[in-house]
Amino acid sequence: MPFPDNSFECAVTGFAMRNVADIESSFLELRRVLKPGGRVVCLELTRPPSRLLATLYRPYLHYMVPLLGRVISGNGDAYAWLPLSLSSFPNAEG
Repeated sequence: MPFPDNSFECAVTGFAMRNVADIESSFLELRRVLKPGGRVVCLELTRPPSRLLATLYRPYLHYMVPLLGRVISGNGDAYAWLPLSLSSFPNAEG
């Protein structure tokens, strides 16, 4: 990032880590630009750890999210990539 070390008190990402080549390096870079004691806030989705939750979550993510995206925004394709992006994304523990 084109910012000097210790530039910010907080860095926020939303659904960004699934789009970077190296997640660990990206967090290290976020850390570099934070002032001492700064915080990183990262909003992401991950596969549920529970098999029961996954059984409920999968149809919602694969069918309901694109449908709602199509109804609300008129563009379901913009939301259809979301479940696909989770297939190679690390789970919460990893």
